[in-house]
Amino acid sequence: MTEYARYLGIDPAVDHDLLWIAEEALEAPLPSEWTEHFDSSDRVYYYNETTKGTSLTHPLENLYRDAYKTIVPKKVVFQAELEKFERELKKLKDQIAATSDKEE
Repeated sequence: MTEYARYLGIDPAVDHDLLWIAEEALEAPLPSEWTEHFDSSDRVYYYNETTKGTSLTHPLENLYRDAYKTIVPKKVVFQAELEKFERELKKLKDQIAATSDKEE
């Protein structure tokens, strides 16, 4: 699974919390118009009955790759905001503790 995560562009060391994307991609069912086949060398390929086209990659692969690319920047912003909030919260706690110490 780690290898597939890297294939999708996910860095397992940095974004271990996003490995669920690779897990879901590996388990994703084919859209109804697609079927899975194997060539003479036993390699998998996909056939679209509507377009009569084939693909060497799962038809939803880009959906999962794009999901990761969409989530990562938002995750970075969220983490930065969370760190800012935690610093402000600590400052408030320290101020309350300092005020309590003075009153004693």
